This record gives sequence, structure tokens and C-alpha cells, in this order.
Amino acid sequence: MSAHSLGSQNFAMGYNSTAKLCKVIELFLATKRNEGNPIPLGKIDAILESIRWVGGSVDNIDKSNQELDLSLKSGELKTKLAE
Repeated sequence: MSAHSLGSQNFAMGYNSTAKLCKVIELFLATKRNEGNPIPLGKIDAILESIRWVGGSVDNIDKSNQELDLSLKSGELKTKLAE
């Protein structure tokens, strides 16, 4: 599933923290694609870590109908991707 689809579905269901992290990933990847620039390895690692957090939140939603608070993770990822 794409970051866009996952983010949109989370926003629609009210899981805004998870959706915002998906949006950070989506916007970064779209920018890199449009620029035609490769993604540095360190940034790929940061994205993969964030995807694991999104997966954990989705699992938690599935088990308890509550998302993980990923607001700090969104800020951390934005910072890492801007470096």
C-alpha cells in the first residue's frame, strides 16, 4: 500500500498521528521523484524506521482501536529528511 493511500485512510478514520507520519514520508518521496534525485542511504534508513512505526500503529489500531502517538516521530523524521 502506498504512503498516500495509507495516510488518506488513516485521516478518514480519525487516526491523525499515523496519517501525518505517512504524509511526511509521501511528500519526501514525491519531491525526490519529481527532482530525479537519489535518496541518500541515511534518509532511506530514517524512512524505513518510520514505516516500522506506522506498522506498529496500524497493528495497535487493529488490536485496540487506538493509534500510537507518532507526533514526535513525524517531527523527528521531518528534521532528518531536511538535513
